[in-house]
Amino acid sequence: MLFVLLSTCSVWAQYTISSQQQLQTSTQGLTPPKCFSDEYLKAKLASNPAFALRHAAMNSAIRNYSHSQQRSILTIPVVVHVIYDSFDDYLSLQQIQQGIADLNAAFSNSGAYNNANGVDTQIQFCLAQTDTNGQFTIGVTWTQSSLADMIIETQDDTLKNLIRWDPNY
Repeated sequence: MLFVLLSTCSVWAQYTISSQQQLQTSTQGLTPPKCFSDEYLKAKLASNPAFALRHAAMNSAIRNYSHSQQRSILTIPVVVHVIYDSFDDYLSLQQIQQGIADLNAAFSNSGAYNNANGVDTQIQFCLAQTDTNGQFTIGVTWTQSSLADMIIETQDDTLKNLIRWDPNY
């Protein structure tokens, strides 16, 4: 489950809001912004039957677990790595914080993300406050690179290697 969450967050973190209007629509609660991770997940599910089975089993386990127990909310600190080519692609801290709020609404099945078939996963995300060296961070890095317009099939690892944090920290 953690792999899917982290890979979704990784892809989501690479998603850029192309216009201020999309951000305003999201913050007004009218419609959630379209996220590349949804399209990526659909393609992966369609092309990899083993992944689709693991994904279905994970979702079933989450539903069963969330209906069977009272538990406290699990908060996962995340780091958002913004890769941008020009300042037209730049995401502000405010946009990132709104994205985290949207992510939390989706995981809690609330607001614009409320779905009758959904569940509150009792999982929330926050921006990390310490880096891998134990130093203070705001949980966001900004890196300028032409890889902002990458070809995911061939340049995904190259992009991630621009600023990769130790996932075991």
